[in-house]
Amino acid sequence: FAALFAAAETAVDRIREERHETDGLPERQVPDESSTGVENPASSSRPPRPIAKLAKETSDRSANAAVTASLIKARNELGELLAHEKKEHAALQSEHMRMKARLSRFKEQKESMQQKTERSIETAVQRDREKLIKSILPVLDNLERAISFDGLTQDSSTQPQLTGFLDGLDNVVSLFRTTLKKLGVEGYSALGQEFDPALHEAVRRVVDDSVDANIVVEEYHRGYLINGRLLRPALVVVAIK
Repeated sequence: FAALFAAAETAVDRIREERHETDGLPERQVPDESSTGVENPASSSRPPRPIAKLAKETSDRSANAAVTASLIKARNELGELLAHEKKEHAALQSEHMRMKARLSRFKEQKESMQQKTERSIETAVQRDREKLIKSILPVLDNLERAISFDGLTQDSSTQPQLTGFLDGLDNVVSLFRTTLKKLGVEGYSALGQEFDPALHEAVRRVVDDSVDANIVVEEYHRGYLINGRLLRPALVVVAIK
C-alpha cells in the first residue's frame, strides 16, 4: 500500500506539472489589420481551424482531467488503506506484546508451581523416610541391649556357641549402623553429658551425690540425628541433688 500510494502521488504531481506548463504558454500576438490598414495576405488566405481538431483537443483535456481525478481518488483511497493498515499493524503489535507478557507470566507460574511441587514431593519423601527409620530404630536398640547384657551364665559347653552368637549380633549391629550412616543417620550417647532438652528426653530424675546435678546418669536408648537434625532424642535419667 505504501508503494502504490507513492506511485499515485508521483503520477498526480506529473500530470499537474504538464497541465501547468501547457496552460502557461503565451498566446501568439497577431497584428490587427484594421489598425494597421494593411491587409495581411496570410490571414486572408489561412483557412479556419477544423472543428474536428478543436473537438479532439477539448476531448483530450477532458480525458486528462478525468484521469487526474481518478488518480487523485485512487491516491486518497490508497491513503485511507495505508492508514487503516498502520492502525491494524499497531493493534496487532499491541496484541503481540500482550500475548508475550501473558506467556512470560505463564512460564513464571509454571516454574513456580513446578518448584513448589518438587519441594512438596521432597518433603513428603523425607518425612516418610524419617518415619521408616524411626520405626526400625527400636530393633537396633534391642540388638544393642542383647550385646551389652552380661547376666548370661556360661559354662565350658555353651561358651563357644554363646560367643559365636554374640559375635553375630555384633556384626548385625555394625551393619545396621553403617547402613543408617549412608542414609545420613548418626547416633549419639547422652551418658555423662549435661541434660539438654533439645537433644534429651528425661523419663525420671534420681538423687545421685556422685555426680553434679542435671547430669545424665542412665540412658534407656541412644539419640539419633539425620543430616544434622534431631530424628529421635535420647531417653535418659537425670541426676538431682
